[in-house]
Amino acid sequence: MKRNRILVVAGMVLYVGAFFLVGAQNAHPSAGERGYPGWFCALDTLISPWGHDARSSIGEDPVVYFSMLFSGWINPLFLITLLVALLLPKARLGSVLRVVLLLMFLAPWLVFYNMSLYPREGYFVWTLAMLMVMFAAPGVRAPRASAKIEPAVDTRAGIS
Repeated sequence: MKRNRILVVAGMVLYVGAFFLVGAQNAHPSAGERGYPGWFCALDTLISPWGHDARSSIGEDPVVYFSMLFSGWINPLFLITLLVALLLPKARLGSVLRVVLLLMFLAPWLVFYNMSLYPREGYFVWTLAMLMVMFAAPGVRAPRASAKIEPAVDTRAGIS
């Protein structure tokens, strides 16, 4: 149990640190372009789907719109998932939120593709940190053995 706490704390440190690393970069950067820091990527994906131009583009390209929307929701959902895991470790809701979060990890890749971006080190540290925390946090159960293995030799005495 102590090891799991260490992994959760280490994961949270990496998670916060990832926001200060470069998260994405243009596919064809100009000279001297450093890329976009993780905090900018997180804020942009959280805010931009709610702008007038973005909402009007739903009909034009819904995949781009919803991939941006879901990318923005990853961080809040991650924090909610962690909170549920810490407060209600035996609740099924934590497991459901973990699965939803894993499925949402596809959205940033669609954003990268549609906006001609490359993921950088910040993105990979961010993803690794969330996976560390999600699977080390309380509420993650080890798989149960489905059946006991019986001994191959019958050791019962057959006295009649």
